[in-house]
Amino acid sequence: MSAPPIVNAPAAELRESNTSWVLLSGERAYKVKKPVRLPFLDQSTLARRRALCRAELELNRPLAPDLYLAVRALVPTGDDGLLRLADEDDPAAVEYAVEMRRFDERRTLAALVRTGGATDEQLDAVAERVAAFHASAHRVILPAAGAVPAAEPAGPSAAGTDIAGPALAAALERLDRNGEQLLALVPDAAARARVVAQLRCAAAFANARADELAQRAARGCVRELHGDLRAEHVLPDQPVRIVDRLEFARDLRTVDTADEIGFLAMDLTALGAPAAARRVVAAYRAAGGDAGDDALLAWYMLHRAQVRAKVALLGGDAGRAEADALLDLAERCAWALRLPPLLVVCGPAASGKSTLATELARRSGRPVLAADSVRKRLAGVAATARAGEAAYTPQRSRRTYRELARLAAAAARNGGTIVDATFRRRADRDAFHAGLAPARFGEPLFVECVAPAAVLAHRAMRRLADPQRISDATAPLALAQLRDWEPLDEVPAARHHRLRTDREPAAIADALAAALDAALAA
Repeated sequence: MSAPPIVNAPAAELRESNTSWVLLSGERAYKVKKPVRLPFLDQSTLARRRALCRAELELNRPLAPDLYLAVRALVPTGDDGLLRLADEDDPAAVEYAVEMRRFDERRTLAALVRTGGATDEQLDAVAERVAAFHASAHRVILPAAGAVPAAEPAGPSAAGTDIAGPALAAALERLDRNGEQLLALVPDAAARARVVAQLRCAAAFANARADELAQRAARGCVRELHGDLRAEHVLPDQPVRIVDRLEFARDLRTVDTADEIGFLAMDLTALGAPAAARRVVAAYRAAGGDAGDDALLAWYMLHRAQVRAKVALLGGDAGRAEADALLDLAERCAWALRLPPLLVVCGPAASGKSTLATELARRSGRPVLAADSVRKRLAGVAATARAGEAAYTPQRSRRTYRELARLAAAAARNGGTIVDATFRRRADRDAFHAGLAPARFGEPLFVECVAPAAVLAHRAMRRLADPQRISDATAPLALAQLRDWEPLDEVPAARHHRLRTDREPAAIADALAAALDAALAA
């Protein structure tokens, strides 16, 4: 399938996606829709493509009035297979195109972020433009299942309970539909298992937040928005313009405002600019936009990352790397839903806590704070050097745990962290909790690593051969810590998970994910 040649607008350049060709000619761009039918899009007939061109023009003019110009017919020039531009209503039309004024692709938000050229002022302006668009967009009353949503002007709702019931059903239906389409494209069993776990987490969160989703719908947060708010569709120079509003399926652009700003935040994060994503979200909230809390935003980001992964896989092998990166991002979002800002991985020496903390850090994207490193820094020795007995007195331990709490509180306020420490004594835990007292991010979650004595001894002996090890624990010390372990009785049951760690780290992390998802759903 190739782009149609247009003789009176020769293309100097061609842009191609799964669904369209964009022919760039001088100061103009002509977008031609491909004759394709996909699970989420039908462009298979000429009449359908013309209707979609008209819809694209009408929907995008409010956001970029100077860029969207007209719908043009493409008609044959003769028997040579060439086409020429004509008026839309030309009866000889064999294809249609949206005529646009060409813009500088180097000035999209995506391009500026990639080169480090996006300024804080531009990010703020984008957020303010999106917030203003959302405020003016038509609110949608969610109907009973199977009916068509009805739009009405934004304003105070009289519908209230009419939309409360379907809100959760609509959210779960979108998750399930996209999940089925994504799973059909994912090439290997391990990746499919990861997607299934992400969907399980997202569904658990939706059920846990059902009342909130209903309340947001009732107060008008579900609106007919852009539907594909990616950084490449945003032109941040003044006046801010936004292009490529999704025209082919009204239900896909009828979303919660948090969903849409979450889409842009996801895309900026995927581009390697999480700080820009945080800036846009903060400015959007400051401008009056309703993004919900960070957990709700992460939920929508998870879904949008999966949607984009699906689109990337539709491109075949060429999209595999992009899809893998997007599923990694979805994984980090899932762990953001499962975990509070502060996760403690504890257990006796050689119980596997550091290995599990590393695996969870890889999956969640969170940094690890290790007590061994903090203790040695306070003692003035290198991380891989051996500290003397003086570094392990009860007084030094209390100091270590207080410092660990200080560092953990700072990290928790900046997106979360994982603390790796034994926490074997109640006094150490009390010192840690006392250090956290001024912080306001909720109670930490404790994951206690449990393994048989023989496993602990074997691991400790094997580790002694590693010159780069940080832990000073020997096999006798590991067994002593197991024997003298003081139970975490003061930790509420809902904040305490005990895991057998005499298995592969991936299996342990999978088990923890399943347990946390079950707790979230409950």
